[in-house]
Amino acid sequence: MPSDLRFRAPDGMVEIRAAAIIVRRPTPDPADARLLMVTNQADDFAYSVGGALELGETSREAVLREVREETGMDLPIGPLAAIEQSFHIDRREFWHLVTFHYWVDVLDGFEPWNSSVGFRSSSETLHWYGLDDLSRLTFHPRFYRDALFSQWDGIRSVVERRGETAIQTLPAEAEIPVSPSMPITTENDPAVRTPQRSQSTSV
Repeated sequence: MPSDLRFRAPDGMVEIRAAAIIVRRPTPDPADARLLMVTNQADDFAYSVGGALELGETSREAVLREVREETGMDLPIGPLAAIEQSFHIDRREFWHLVTFHYWVDVLDGFEPWNSSVGFRSSSETLHWYGLDDLSRLTFHPRFYRDALFSQWDGIRSVVERRGETAIQTLPAEAEIPVSPSMPITTENDPAVRTPQRSQSTSV
């Protein structure tokens, strides 16, 4: 079984994650845009589609897998949108999270599966949220609200600590393009077998 990059440190938990910013835009008006987020039976807030990387997996490979597992479809993965460092207390335990957030293009007529299972084995449900919904909702990460207006330029560097968020924008050229099919060893190594992207799953 693959090992999640979620582990216990002497003073808390550490997790390296990948997440998807999935927005449906039927019109150019931000009021019509909808953001796909997750809720579960144990928590009173919504959160991003995504999860922990597996050992030996790139962040782009991880977000492709997580989107497939949680929505039932292989969606086109866009560019890296943000790298987030988050420090918080959850269930009296300190968590240090590093998350790679990717834009994900929504296919025409896309509707996700309505349930999955989180790492604490709690049932999860997917919901579309608009600007009005987010004004009344507790959700993480908070900077996802900006995605309803448009895709921002560059890559955001986000730090969330003690309920405060600091954001800097890096130029898009800072991203190192890594494809799910890119070998992780030398290009000329005959032992390398390029993994193939699976076909979309019908829902």
